[in-house]
Amino acid sequence: MGDFPEQVTVVAAELVPPALRQRLEACSDLPALPPVAARILELCRQDDLDLKQVADTIAGDRALAGIIVRLVNSPVFGLRQQIRSTSHAIALLGLNAVRTLALSCSLARELHDARRSDFGTTWKRSVVAAVAARELALTLGFPAADEAFLAALLQDIGMHVLERVPGLDYAASAVRAGGDPARLNQIERDLCGADHAAVGGWLVATWNLPGPLCLAVATSENGGPDLDALGVHDDVRHLARIVRLSGGLADVWVDADVGRAVREARKQARAALGLAPAVIDPILARTAAAIPGVAALFGLSFGPAEEIAATLEQAAATLATTHLQPVRPADWAHAAADTAEAGAGGAPGKPAAERDELTGLAGRAWLEHYLAQQYGEAEASGKPLSVIVAELDGLTSIVQASGRAAGDEILMDVARILDGNLRTRDLVARSGAEEFVLVLPETDAAGARVVAERLRLKIEALGVGGHKSMAVTASFGCATMGAVKFASAAELLGGGARALAEARRAGRNRVESDRSAPARAAG
Repeated sequence: MGDFPEQVTVVAAELVPPALRQRLEACSDLPALPPVAARILELCRQDDLDLKQVADTIAGDRALAGIIVRLVNSPVFGLRQQIRSTSHAIALLGLNAVRTLALSCSLARELHDARRSDFGTTWKRSVVAAVAARELALTLGFPAADEAFLAALLQDIGMHVLERVPGLDYAASAVRAGGDPARLNQIERDLCGADHAAVGGWLVATWNLPGPLCLAVATSENGGPDLDALGVHDDVRHLARIVRLSGGLADVWVDADVGRAVREARKQARAALGLAPAVIDPILARTAAAIPGVAALFGLSFGPAEEIAATLEQAAATLATTHLQPVRPADWAHAAADTAEAGAGGAPGKPAAERDELTGLAGRAWLEHYLAQQYGEAEASGKPLSVIVAELDGLTSIVQASGRAAGDEILMDVARILDGNLRTRDLVARSGAEEFVLVLPETDAAGARVVAERLRLKIEALGVGGHKSMAVTASFGCATMGAVKFASAAELLGGGARALAEARRAGRNRVESDRSAPARAAG
């Protein structure tokens, strides 16, 4: 994230009342920033930053370096190439990401080794929350996924602080909560005037960690301060919302009532970020896949991967019997666009997100913004990015023969097919009267053709009012940025349009790929 005024850190510190702050400052046994973490922060603040010094500092702690390298190679990152050293990680991921991971791993190791009370469940929750926060940030296109990981990992550090304050008897208070987070927060506020999240934010502020991270820790509990009333930058608020929600997602694996935890997580996702179950459920699945490896790095065990996956299956079975309002993935396009406009993407002046009134799909403005964002990420990472441009065949004739209502019915049915057969990160938008565009991150040319052909067959089988004589077909054009380079997002989209034109010339109801692109292949 960018630089923000020191006022952000001040806001985080002021969430702890003066009387409690005095007791905390008088305590000589508070968790300290590990020396290697302090050194990394010091190096990163220098004007003449030496990346080799940062890499050497991390490599000097062989255990820490090993954890970082294994974490970067874990399913949390899903990199296609193996990282073998911290210098390699810095070169591939960038200094900010590696710095945040080094802080995460060194702090996690310190807290795990120094734990004095039975906070095993809390520590598990923190680690899972860190994984979930990063998945949330990536799904939302938030630019500071690694800071979200660190803030979520530290969101319960205030418990370690409160248990060390003389005369507070915090451990007994935690037992009285009976594992209910809301009850624990209220007990904490009654006991000392602030919850453990606010105390954790105060602590990491004393370590001189970045202000946005301090605020995200300080406001991570539900029932905490109204984020909109704090007067901070949109990106800071968005980071805080991601971290706040991550704890609810982590509760799925620590709450004895799995169904209740998932229902609560879905409700929090709606309230905090406007996210539908169609978005949250895949995030839970990806979190589950990453838990075993990350937990092992932090000295934890959640049981075999099969048991972790079974937790989600249990949740799905429970939720199948509840009466939740179904939300189509198209609604996510609108919610995500609104979120990005409020600062999730970090880019000023991004286009306003519009929603197609008939189909509920994203409109042209959000398509252009999302495609530009994904183009930038693909260009930086080297991962492929595909677009598919689709056009309905003969819709005008159907409208002339059967009326506008029949045409609208076809458009809505096709939108449901396109919208219901893509991954969470994929975007489908209505870009014209009869045209749709699909954006498929991390999808190569072969994968794009498979997706397009699958959708073509589903649309071909579509009838209007059950009458096959009125069935509609679609033509598809694919273009992929990978080994073939495109100079811009607009040029990539143009490649899809050229391929669509070829599909029309070849007889329609077919899939074609951009054949002019190889001339621009990188040499």
